[in-house]
Amino acid sequence: MADDKKDPCWDGYKQVGTKEKNDKKVPNCVPSKKKSEKKKK
Repeated sequence: MADDKKDPCWDGYKQVGTKEKNDKKVPNCVPSKKKSEKKKK
């Protein structure tokens, strides 16, 4: 997981809502469309 607390997804992924996994709500992370997109720290 990413170190950035507001974005729970890995680098190259973005959150598009939540989903249920094992009766828990978890972030729904999908690959970003732009590969050149990098996080600014």
